[in-house]
This record gives sequence, structure tokens and C-alpha cells, in this order.
Amino acid sequence: MKKLILSLLFFTFILATSPQLIYWWGLSKINGLPVPSKVKLSKERELEIWLTNHNTGTPTSKPISPYGYAALFYCVGNNSVEDEICFQNYPSLKISYLVAREHVYNKLEDRS
Repeated sequence: MKKLILSLLFFTFILATSPQLIYWWGLSKINGLPVPSKVKLSKERELEIWLTNHNTGTPTSKPISPYGYAALFYCVGNNSVEDEICFQNYPSLKISYLVAREHVYNKLEDRS
């Protein structure tokens, strides 16, 4: 019985920490940080980009945890980046993805 409880605890620990480990591993494969843009957009242009990507309201950024990131990654894997259902909880991530994708592609270590 003691081994069963320890096994369940170990399994629960692995299950609970796996999103953080996968997130850390993914970020560790990207060399360097993106260079901040020297171009500053006006508030009107920011709002235009926000609305062009089918977002509503004022531009906001909502923090995401590794668990939320794993759920988003799973959703995009089963659907598409263009599928609005994946980004309804984190609308600013779609714009972040569009901004960061070139940097990630160019700096990824194991691109084969």
C-alpha cells in the first residue's frame, strides 16, 4: 500500500511539473533575446493592428502560466494558429506570436 501511495504521489508530481519542464526546455532551445523594435507605434496604429487581428476592446496583455501555454499549444496543434477558439482567452498571444515567430525561427538551435 505504501508503494502505491508513493507511486501515485510521484506520478502526480511528474504530471504537475511537466508543463513547466516542457516550457523551460522549449525556451532553452532559443538562442538570445529578440531585439526591441526601434519603431514606436502610435496608439491609433496599435489599435488598428489589434482590431485587424479580430480582437475587441482596448489592447491588453494577460499573463499566461506554463499550464495555459501547454493548453494553448495543444489547441493550436489540433486546430490552427488562425483558429480564434485557441486565442479567445489570451488574445494578445496571437499578436505576440506574429511578432516573435521570425526571431524564434532564426534563433532555434535544432532546426533541421
